[in-house]
Amino acid sequence: AGGANALTSGPQTITSEVMPNNDDPDLTTNTGATVVAGLSETVTIGPATLLTSDPDTASANIVYVVTEIPTRGELRIGGEILGVGGRFTQADILAGRIDYTVTDAFADGETDFFRFELRDSGLRAFNLPGLPGADRDAGGAIVQHRFDIALTGTRVTGSAPGDAAPGRSGSVAVDSATVTGVTVTEGDGITGGADTATITAAQLSHVLETDDGQGGTITLPADEVTYRITAAPGNGTLLLSGVALNRFDSFTQDDIDNGRVTFVHDGSENHQDQVAFSVSGGTLTSFNGTFFLNAIPTNDAPSLVTTDLPILPEGGTERVTAARIALGDVDANDEPGEGGGVSDPGGEAVADDLMFRITDLPDHGQLQRWTGAAWVAVTADDLMPRSLLTALADGQAGGLRYVHDGSENHVDSFRVEGRDDLTAPGPFGVLSQSTEGAAAPGNLTGVSVINVTVAPQNDAPVAPIDAAAADQTVIDANGVPQTTANTPLFLPEGGTGVIGSALLRSVDPDNTDPETLQYRITAAPQFGVLFLNGNALGVGSTYTQADIDAGRLSYQHDGSENFADRFRFIVSDSVSDHVYAPGGAGGPSAFDIFVDAARNDVPELVNAGSATIDLFGTFSHDFGTDLRIRDGDIDDGNVATGQGETDFVQVTVTLRDSGGAPVDLSATGGITPGSLAGVTLVDGDDSDGQIVLQGGFAAVQAALTNLVVELPNVDHNDTFTLDVTVDDRLRDAAGTLTAGANGDATGTTNEDGTPINAANNRDTLSVTLRASDDNDDPFLIASPGDRTVNEDAVLSLAGYRIEDVDAFDSPITVTLSVGNGHLSVTGNATTGSPSSLVLTGTVAQVNAQLDALTYRGNANFHSPDGTTRIDDDVLVITVNDGGANGTGGGGTITLTPTNIAIRPVNDAPSVTVPGVQTLASGTSITLSGALAPVVADIRDAGNAPFNDFQRLQVGVPAGTGTLAGSGASGLADLNGLPHVLRFEGTLAQLNAELNGLTFTPTNPNADTTLPIAVQIIDLGNGGTALPEGVNGSLQATGVISVQISSINDGPSVNALTDQSVNEDASLTFSTANGNAFTVGDPDDFNRPMVATLSVNHGVLTAAAGSGAAIVGNGMGGLTITGTEVQINAALNGLVYTPDPDFHTSGVAGDTLTVTINDQGNTGTGGALVATQTATITVNPVNDRPVASGGPQSVPAVGEDRTGAGTTLSALLAGNFSDATDNRSAVSG
Repeated sequence: AGGANALTSGPQTITSEVMPNNDDPDLTTNTGATVVAGLSETVTIGPATLLTSDPDTASANIVYVVTEIPTRGELRIGGEILGVGGRFTQADILAGRIDYTVTDAFADGETDFFRFELRDSGLRAFNLPGLPGADRDAGGAIVQHRFDIALTGTRVTGSAPGDAAPGRSGSVAVDSATVTGVTVTEGDGITGGADTATITAAQLSHVLETDDGQGGTITLPADEVTYRITAAPGNGTLLLSGVALNRFDSFTQDDIDNGRVTFVHDGSENHQDQVAFSVSGGTLTSFNGTFFLNAIPTNDAPSLVTTDLPILPEGGTERVTAARIALGDVDANDEPGEGGGVSDPGGEAVADDLMFRITDLPDHGQLQRWTGAAWVAVTADDLMPRSLLTALADGQAGGLRYVHDGSENHVDSFRVEGRDDLTAPGPFGVLSQSTEGAAAPGNLTGVSVINVTVAPQNDAPVAPIDAAAADQTVIDANGVPQTTANTPLFLPEGGTGVIGSALLRSVDPDNTDPETLQYRITAAPQFGVLFLNGNALGVGSTYTQADIDAGRLSYQHDGSENFADRFRFIVSDSVSDHVYAPGGAGGPSAFDIFVDAARNDVPELVNAGSATIDLFGTFSHDFGTDLRIRDGDIDDGNVATGQGETDFVQVTVTLRDSGGAPVDLSATGGITPGSLAGVTLVDGDDSDGQIVLQGGFAAVQAALTNLVVELPNVDHNDTFTLDVTVDDRLRDAAGTLTAGANGDATGTTNEDGTPINAANNRDTLSVTLRASDDNDDPFLIASPGDRTVNEDAVLSLAGYRIEDVDAFDSPITVTLSVGNGHLSVTGNATTGSPSSLVLTGTVAQVNAQLDALTYRGNANFHSPDGTTRIDDDVLVITVNDGGANGTGGGGTITLTPTNIAIRPVNDAPSVTVPGVQTLASGTSITLSGALAPVVADIRDAGNAPFNDFQRLQVGVPAGTGTLAGSGASGLADLNGLPHVLRFEGTLAQLNAELNGLTFTPTNPNADTTLPIAVQIIDLGNGGTALPEGVNGSLQATGVISVQISSINDGPSVNALTDQSVNEDASLTFSTANGNAFTVGDPDDFNRPMVATLSVNHGVLTAAAGSGAAIVGNGMGGLTITGTEVQINAALNGLVYTPDPDFHTSGVAGDTLTVTINDQGNTGTGGALVATQTATITVNPVNDRPVASGGPQSVPAVGEDRTGAGTTLSALLAGNFSDATDNRSAVSG
């Protein structure tokens, strides 16, 4: 402005941190493919036809999940058919491993297709946090994509697509998992050092697998096993290759296996925490876990925060408390195993004793410490405990103080440092720096300065010491006289009064503003509360003279019988505390409060004994000292008659029956006071169950002491109530009400504000009397009756009801037992429940347990003679009340038993079959001895009766062969079909027929596996075949697998073709590269074979992870021993590496020879061998020539003459070589 040149601040930089969030995969290319009949019936699905982009997910973690398969052909990965649930990745597409092969007939123009979902392995951090990444529609549902295959031309014949290859469909499951934790040492929170650790597979590992469709599993690669963080640790950071991981970030098992995942503790006192994660194989199925992240504590240096002292007057003194020197230590024993335990072996997590030292003493004053008896000067050698700063010393908090020397130097200071390596003495003890030595840097705080500011001398306020002291008058700064006041406050009991300036006033010679005169309460009143504007005040509370002048200070009496109270205070003008007279001594002053009018307190009755009295075998009870009257007006013996109190109280005692009516005591029984001295019997006749007496407090209390109540002398078996009522209203000698109450003879309201009347001034106490002279035995009033139940079923026996007229709440004991079963009252009985129970409790409690009583017979037990009887089992029940209430009784009473009938229930039979059998020679196979199938019916056959008659069926698929029994049973085959047998008889007969079972296949060299099904049908042998039996016929089936190959068929080497590779490079035979070859054998039945491979000018290396035994890896000859699957897995990834600098330019290529030996598997004819060879052309690659040798010279010639000359080839022929590329000497 104003014509000046414009100025700028210069460029500024604002840094914004962008929080990463998982991006969903995006299908960018889906063009479909075309198959031409007879020409291109297999098409590779590459990135040009199917491509997904995901900016934050590797291609190996972008997963396609097949939801619908083609109907005219096969979708394959690496030559293996994918099924519904099968999965492949974008990396598989990029590597050319995905193709479609048509297998069925089709007409021109038809279309085949498959459907799939797209997923990645991440979770969103926000905008639906935790949602798994997938290609979703606007509503959040996962999109079902379709890939079309156009079928061109006409294919006349074909077959349906094959079944999915093992592991190429189904869900992912956990095969094994290791989840432990990692422990580091607390440090500085910066990556590196003891506070950082690499997480290994031994600590965190998940192996995920899929079903291979043949009873086995296939393991997912480690780079497809993805961990997602669902809850980040609170005590540090997880890093992937040095980059911090946050909630919903991810890493793989491969990252763990290769040491890329680390944890660094943040240096805090949070030593024990964890990270929560989920792990999956790229599908929506995930498995959750937690991984512990712990740190061993180390000692943390103590902390020190200081605050300057408040301004003090010349020559003044100030306590140096913990508010001025604040020492701290973050070490804390607040986690499991710390303090020297397993989590803290060094005990470093424990808070240490803290000491401090004045390293630089003040110049214009003195620091003094309290020894427990006197103040002494502090030296720079003193090591003082932190507790000195809070201890009560010389009547005040804090045992350290600063004393100004009274000079005109108004600025001072001193320096402090703390340490945590010593054991502190008591609060007033000290240690010596010169003796203990200096602390290590890790045990020291920094040095901190405390400044002291001294104000010029101030005149203290003036307030008299109490009401008896003379008031003081001073001339204020305006020349006006000001006079103090300290006059007591008078108010009624429980009342409230205002303490105004006429009652309490302090003055200050050099201060005329009442706001600056601050009162601080040093001792609160005992029998009431001070209020400032309605807010309660206590010790340490403050108010000002202005508050008093404005009528804001008040006192409320607590309503007790204490009629004198006071509080103490100190007045300060923010510099000095008050003195009693100008220039004199000072200290706390007192203000007195007096109650000049009493108010009535309502009475109360207290029972110091039991609320229930048992009169068992007796009729009377002496209450002793149990019955107590409380009345705040007179119960302390101090009756303030001058304030209207009267020593008087009335008591009524009434005995009532269980219906609430007074008890007739005219014949027997009675109510007898403990003393009648000093009392008036208003109603002394107890025949109607009541007496009324009144008098002074002590006399009436003596009458209640040892009060005796006696019931009429009969066996009641009932409860009674004794009501005792106290009334403090005043009455005449006849008991007639006069006016007021014993705490206020003329009043109409109580101290609590309620009116004086019967509702408010009477208090009744009730005691229950339970009476039974003779004990009565318990008895049964209901039972469930006889019951029937099925074998192995649970039976409810609810319905028992027991009564005992004089049990009250005393316990009874009920014993239950059965001979052939089990009982429970805590849920359905099982065969693990006991056969007898003992129930103890009140009648109501026992009846409640009996309502839940259940029974179950012994396992498989039923009526033993084949005819259901009512006494198959018997529940015996007895009861005993222990003779608890009254004399006599107490014996065990046997109650009505319950008879239980048990019906037999049929149980399922069983079939036991041998493992896989092999027909390797001959034309049939016989199963006998240990290899014979066995049928049984253990649970029914072990019970009597048992109807031992069953049906046996044995069968093979029609057309595959014939079956024959052993013939040992004498039973006839009831079926008549060659491939099915049917017999009926006893278990022994059926097993005799099975021991020698013979199967004759139609083709003994079928090279396949056939099933023999063995089925037993028990015809209800343990159920409906018996009288009263339950459950009809049940069956069981077992299957024997038989491998059929009587003549061994030879193996084969398949798809081995000539190859080429560049010099000094490697050649990989694999499905991904389109040059894989395999071995096969139609009848090896997954038994071991041996493959031998060799080359002449290189080395061979088998693929890892096949499970086969490999000899010669990295050599010219390689032997692979294993099953057909294992050998082919080792070949899918076989690497050929030619010898260094070898090539085949102008010479024959290297030869790969592959031989497979089937080891005689399976059948006669011995081991068979197949061999194939392929030529590998090694393309030459130009190699750099080599220069050698030193300087060369030519013959000297004269000036201006021409020499004979020397050719360059003669000079340099020996200095250059290209022998690496000259293979004539090697290859011919």
